[in-house]
Amino acid sequence: MLLFSFCVQAQENNPFTIDFEKSSPSKILGEQRKIWIHIPNSNEGNDNTGKGHYPVIYLLDGDANFNSIVSITEFMSNAGLCPPMIVVGILHPDRMTDLTFGTDKETPGIVGRGDKFMLYVEKELIPYIESNYQTASYKIFIGHSVGGLTVVNTLIHHPDLFDAYVSLDGALWWNNQQIVTVAKMILANKNYKGKTLFMALANRMERGMDTLQVQKDTTESTELIRSNLEFIRYVSNNKTNQLRFKHKYYEDDNHSSVRLIGEYDALRFIFDYYKLNIYNSELDDPKFKLDSLLVTPKYMTKNYNID
Repeated sequence: MLLFSFCVQAQENNPFTIDFEKSSPSKILGEQRKIWIHIPNSNEGNDNTGKGHYPVIYLLDGDANFNSIVSITEFMSNAGLCPPMIVVGILHPDRMTDLTFGTDKETPGIVGRGDKFMLYVEKELIPYIESNYQTASYKIFIGHSVGGLTVVNTLIHHPDLFDAYVSLDGALWWNNQQIVTVAKMILANKNYKGKTLFMALANRMERGMDTLQVQKDTTESTELIRSNLEFIRYVSNNKTNQLRFKHKYYEDDNHSSVRLIGEYDALRFIFDYYKLNIYNSELDDPKFKLDSLLVTPKYMTKNYNID
């Protein structure tokens, strides 16, 4: 019993045993930063050698989300639903400081440095990963809550930093929905060709409300889902910007539980072209050409070198 208890605690507090923890000083942030790195099992967990080049998932709140994303990517790649991927879990000494922008009257005492944090990601973290690991150029950015706020803010202001963006119940209410207001202007004028966005929404409504009624509500308890629904409306009304977009509302999930199912559905959407749909009747047909099933999605406009 004591051994079992110890093993459970170790699993909850540490990354997968085949993975690596890296710690290095950041000149931009002026502090030591830690990341967890998962190398695909197909590469036998080797640190910097292997069989191919892999897309990279950059994951905010790595300590909370790392194990679920690693499990999902390994399951999906084994099932032929996505390529094997490197996962980089970013740990935060203070997540509210890293993942917010400026101040908000509802959270006095917090001064976000999100812009500086993303400069660290762009100028220090990504170059480090790409210099030391066998990466493909395709990059995915995933965040939950204020991490989702950072994901959306990056898509709006720095869309070329990643190829796919995943916001899980993002805290778009921050600073009186500032990012929603800014997005209304930018989404109509910027081209997002080749970019993908998936948004997961948890049930943040009072009993008896639906997603139409909640948009008329003005209470603080519904501001998270209202801000997300407003942002979704702007995205849906600006289809000419060529952003590949999907959102999903999870009626039976709350702010915490939506992460797991949202992560899975997001990756299924991002790689919806990856599964090879072939039927026995086609295999039995001597005239059938297997290469007729191989297509390049129209939203993949460059060679991402996904092995």
